[in-house]
Amino acid sequence: MAAKKKILCIAYGGGHVNMIVPVARALRSRSEYDVTVLGLTTAGAVFEREGIPHIGFRDLVRDGDAPALEMGERLAEGLSNPAVPHAETVAYLGLSYWDLVRKHGETEAAKLYEEKSRRAFLPTTVFERWYQEVQPDLVVATNSPRAERAALTTASRMGIPSVCIVDSFALIEYEWIRENSYATKVCVWLDSIKDFLVEKGRNPEDILITGNPAYDFLAGENLAPQAEELRKQKGWNERKVILWASQFLPAVHPRTGKQGDPDLPRKVDSTLFDMLERHPDWQLVLRLHPSETRPLASLPDRAEFSPLTDDLNVLLKATDAVVSFTSTVGVKGMLLGVPFITLDFSVYADDAPFSQLGLARGVNKLDDLEPVLAEVLAEQWKPSVSLPHFGCATENIMDVIASLLAGKNG
Repeated sequence: MAAKKKILCIAYGGGHVNMIVPVARALRSRSEYDVTVLGLTTAGAVFEREGIPHIGFRDLVRDGDAPALEMGERLAEGLSNPAVPHAETVAYLGLSYWDLVRKHGETEAAKLYEEKSRRAFLPTTVFERWYQEVQPDLVVATNSPRAERAALTTASRMGIPSVCIVDSFALIEYEWIRENSYATKVCVWLDSIKDFLVEKGRNPEDILITGNPAYDFLAGENLAPQAEELRKQKGWNERKVILWASQFLPAVHPRTGKQGDPDLPRKVDSTLFDMLERHPDWQLVLRLHPSETRPLASLPDRAEFSPLTDDLNVLLKATDAVVSFTSTVGVKGMLLGVPFITLDFSVYADDAPFSQLGLARGVNKLDDLEPVLAEVLAEQWKPSVSLPHFGCATENIMDVIASLLAGKNG
């Protein structure tokens, strides 16, 4: 009997883990694969909820890592996220920082961390040690920087086949994905992303348009009855429901250095609250990103908060428009036929050109949001391009994985 192929699946939280969940589940259903899932930061809670066995950075700690953990404890002071165990935060920060020390020495490591904080992390030594222990046949990860980038970089250096699944436009990640030595295959969800990466120097045969696995289930799920029932339960009736999918915004863009406004989400809150006074038929639903911990102001009439435990897909189907900066919540809504309004004045605006591609209705300043919302809610705007196909991405990526494991790199 042939030995099982060892596959490692690695993901951060947010949209990244949502791509890996269906792939990991499909891989685990195949008896010929031995699958280990590494959940980074908030991804662990998602894998737990989805019933997928997983490990974390704390499971990569080994004898001799005491100095790294001591440093991790110091770096973790003041950090708290209910979705991430303290031991996981300590291990992630400590092992990643100690990777800097190994590569640059203590003085330079301290300088790099002071300048860039976690953006300085690329913990390849952590993955090199793990891969030497596990001897994987294939590594699957997404386009996230830091640990996932380190995982794929290390796989390439060690001659391990790998797959990078991209959930964005790769406008930041292209800087490393364009390197032909980075990941054996790159899976994207739009033709334009492949064209962009090829233009930047990536071999076209390395890039496959598979779709995004996070959205596959939408093709087979009838959400309309549940959405109708939700509207009845909430008493929304004939109101126009707006979902405001908030996001954390930094003071400085992590790559470009562009100045941002961390208070912008609160300003959007306030603007939307004011609109409700002028539009008695509008209903607002506010949903925070998993990485956000900001306190919420008291909500006015016809505004409510949607916790992360709410079924997002049913909620989306029950809404009439989604407002966000660059959130994948808006993408999911778009695929469900819900108009997506992008606030194109945040620090991340250039990283996700939904409106430039005709997929979303862009707003260039906050004062324009109200008339644009009125236009969209009156059904006077439609996407100017065909929406991306979805439904077969997991199956497509499984085929890519099988081909690589069979030794076919074409």
